[in-house]
Amino acid sequence: TTPYGGGGPCAFAGSVGCGTVFQLTRPAVPGGGWTETVLYRFQGHSDGFVPGDLIADPGGNLYGVTSNDGSARCSCGTVFKLTRTAAPSGAWAETVLYRFQGIPAGAIFGDGANPIAITFGTGGALVGTTSGGGLFQGGEGGLAFGTIFELMPPSHVGGTWRESVLYRFTMNEQNPVSGVVIDKQGRLYGTTYTEVYQFASGTTRALHVFDGSDQSGGYYPYGGVILDASGNLYGTTLGGGQSTPHTH
Repeated sequence: TTPYGGGGPCAFAGSVGCGTVFQLTRPAVPGGGWTETVLYRFQGHSDGFVPGDLIADPGGNLYGVTSNDGSARCSCGTVFKLTRTAAPSGAWAETVLYRFQGIPAGAIFGDGANPIAITFGTGGALVGTTSGGGLFQGGEGGLAFGTIFELMPPSHVGGTWRESVLYRFTMNEQNPVSGVVIDKQGRLYGTTYTEVYQFASGTTRALHVFDGSDQSGGYYPYGGVILDASGNLYGTTLGGGQSTPHTH
């Protein structure tokens, strides 16, 4: 995906367009150039805009999130599905599976806002995180703290996907900055601004906190984490590490 470009009425700090989903096809001749095909161009209205990463099911359908959508009240983002159509052009059709509402006016709890990423859970479910819209504790700005959510597929074709908030992050934990990975026992792992966490049995546990006191150990783990076969976690941080002295 690209977060911008592709057309549509969106404009962000000099970038124009609401985002695209694209495909790169291998060259027919070794060493030749790859060919890009735009599969879908977001229009910035009900279909959403600023798409994130994609996942694919065995049937070749694509699933993803947009961090925003065109609703006037919230613009809290969507979870969508792209399906190849029978059209000769090879066009893809987008279906919005869920539209986030955030925290209603005067309320404390919400269904989430501005999703980051999704992955496949069990039983055809989609599991992901939102950066905001979960819990309002007072004093914070924006759309409050984020969530871990689950979308369950409908029991019949054409039915409605059902969202459940599995967890609402607090002021102490801060907002998620990545999606989640799931281990063989069904435990979830991800990152917030300040920590790597594990989610299991309805609660989170901080596995490591990046408090900035030791900058050589990094801070701001925006890259999320991945799992190896032994259950070890690997990730990156946006800041910290070894500093390079300035030379004059």
